[in-house]
Amino acid sequence: MARYRELRSNEIRVIRLSTDQDDPKFASGPIHCSLEYVSLEESNPITNDDQRRLNKHFTTWPCPISEDIESQPGWQDSLWRKSVWRTPSSDTKTNSNSTSSLDPLDEGTELLWRYGWGDYVALSYVWGNATVKSTIFVDGAPMAVTQNLEAALCQLRNYPRIKQGFRIWADAICINQDDLNERAKQVTRMQQIYASAMHIVIWLGPSSDDSDLAMTAIRYFGIRSQDDNPLKEAYKRVEKEMFVNHPHLRWRHNHIYVRMPRKVFRGMYHLLARPYFRRLWVLQEIASGARSTPVMCGAKCVQLDDIYQTLRLVRDVDGNELGRQIIHAVNGPGAMGRSWDRLPGRIDTYTISEKLWERPIAMIEAQNVPQTLTKSAIHDTIFDALILSREADTGDERDRIYGILGLPCLDAVVKMVPDYHLPAIDTYTIFTKTLLSTGYFNYLRLVASPVPAIDTKYFKPSTLSRPRKPKFVRCPEVVNLGCEHGLPSWVVCWSCPRNPAMNLFNHGSAALKSYFVAPVFRNHNLMTVQAVLFDSINSLAAFHATESDRSYPLNGPEVQSIYGNVAGTLEALWRTMTGNSTRSGASPPPSLSSILDPSVWEMGIGGLTTRRALFGLDSFFQRNKGLRLFDRSLVQLINYEEGITESGRDQEYRRSRTQQDTGYWKGTASDRQYLRDATLWAMKILAWRRLISTNEGYLGLAPAAARAGDTIAIVPGCDVPLVLRRNGDCFQILGESYVHGMMSGEVVKMLEQGKKKMIEITLC
Repeated sequence: MARYRELRSNEIRVIRLSTDQDDPKFASGPIHCSLEYVSLEESNPITNDDQRRLNKHFTTWPCPISEDIESQPGWQDSLWRKSVWRTPSSDTKTNSNSTSSLDPLDEGTELLWRYGWGDYVALSYVWGNATVKSTIFVDGAPMAVTQNLEAALCQLRNYPRIKQGFRIWADAICINQDDLNERAKQVTRMQQIYASAMHIVIWLGPSSDDSDLAMTAIRYFGIRSQDDNPLKEAYKRVEKEMFVNHPHLRWRHNHIYVRMPRKVFRGMYHLLARPYFRRLWVLQEIASGARSTPVMCGAKCVQLDDIYQTLRLVRDVDGNELGRQIIHAVNGPGAMGRSWDRLPGRIDTYTISEKLWERPIAMIEAQNVPQTLTKSAIHDTIFDALILSREADTGDERDRIYGILGLPCLDAVVKMVPDYHLPAIDTYTIFTKTLLSTGYFNYLRLVASPVPAIDTKYFKPSTLSRPRKPKFVRCPEVVNLGCEHGLPSWVVCWSCPRNPAMNLFNHGSAALKSYFVAPVFRNHNLMTVQAVLFDSINSLAAFHATESDRSYPLNGPEVQSIYGNVAGTLEALWRTMTGNSTRSGASPPPSLSSILDPSVWEMGIGGLTTRRALFGLDSFFQRNKGLRLFDRSLVQLINYEEGITESGRDQEYRRSRTQQDTGYWKGTASDRQYLRDATLWAMKILAWRRLISTNEGYLGLAPAAARAGDTIAIVPGCDVPLVLRRNGDCFQILGESYVHGMMSGEVVKMLEQGKKKMIEITLC
């Protein structure tokens, strides 16, 4: 067992691996290493020329030629079916950042060292199964470590950087895990330790499940990502319209011809599904690195940028088609549909949903955050960090807070010392008070309010007759009970399941930052804040096709639309359904209004009816036909039913929509693909939310827990409105909302004109 002494100021432990450079016997067999105590203050004088050489060291991770993915001619051949013809020129393209041998600066014994004792790399990895141990030798004494760590060290001792004398920092060895006080102190230094390392080395685990093939594919797609059509060699979409000479006997045949063997997609799936990408602590580890960070899996190594560019192709090109191929290769063609239809918490849908690539992308993009942040930049990046932590895996719930304190955005505003002696609930309360005191009220958007029951048993198979009406379903089950720990509504509980709805994009103009007044905390349950009580909810849609409560959709008294006419109301409707944003967070183009095509609402679009049965716009429409939006029902608004008095502008708008070539059976293949993507985006925004109208004539979205009469409030420091429910003299928070027509600074003008007032309210 390793013998630890207490760490002195600015001191860390590192290990020096014994390699075959020390003795040929260390080329294989058990790991032997020595534990060293070093200081990060013992730096050597660095000249400008030395700094240029160090920068070159930082951007390269030389691999042995026998292990380099591109070392052999025809390295891509394993990616293709034998019958597929490919252009020979594709093999000649390389990435300028790739390195297949040691550069001259690394040869010889005069390697630059930043510190008097040398230099180090920091290992980013997953501990793995803590009950299954392997034995390594530290200073000659046996030490039990997880098998995954031992496998990482076995691979690292073959790499030139380690043979040159670079030390390694690995938390399981370099932190005394039995000393809670030391653990707490070292947690606060994690960001510094990783940021100070010459390299951060990511270890995904040993080779398995065609991981070598997956690493080759990732390298290939990383190179191809700059091409105009980067996926042209991966698959081909075939669309044919099949019809008989009859208006109702026609259908569209969609087929994807895959040129890559299925095992390539299986390998990529298993690689992305590895526990590493869901581990909590890797958030600040990756954020401290660079796009050139080496990623090792077995004997293969690629750069982090290769993974990033590949996953961007998966997310952005051709409507996630590559992502669907990856998931379907293991789970079958209906897998992504199950990620929508299953109850949250009943099944872990991470590996059968877009999260499989969206989470790693978000983790890598955290590197784009500058180390020196403006107040505005801090406000914009904290929420992303909180979301990543909320969805991560961890063995200690307190680490959901402690594991992100080192990120630059939170380190700048939250001065909190980890204390593993405190219960998790106390940790959440302290963190909430500290963060809200800085003016960051976006945190309240993570409140997990209850989600009412839905019916889950169907009298008929959903593939034959979807349960569009409540009479076809039974067996209600509660989706989310909310916080069960007795915390006040303004304290986010990180132990209870999160709300299943996807968080809305920011609308910063609604934040009223200049009106912020620090909150006042009264005892443990009450908090007094400034807010604008903007409006209250009038009518609400059912949030799910099989919501158990038969009273939804619920219509309140008829009110007049602030949008003026049918054209304005329809625009407000489609913008509300999409959260007035696109997948990238940008404002949507007017062409996104194609989601209001009646054929989409009646029949679904492009196969989404069967794959997204209970969240399709057609299912939403069938359940909420009778929802009244001002002077019309939803079905009247979508279909423009005859007998409704229309203004001249309404009639002109109706004629223009009738003339548009937006029907599913019309338009080009790219038009249909765009409509499929737009519809899917609207479905993601609407899922687990209610479409609402307000007493003052606005359209919006509210949490599933919302009821008629609940208040829509704007709190300075929060980028979107919050839905509140009065409870005696105070209010409970239900969650975030969207209200079209007041998300772009309109409230500031209302305050200046005296139409609205900023008042003091108490949250409980």
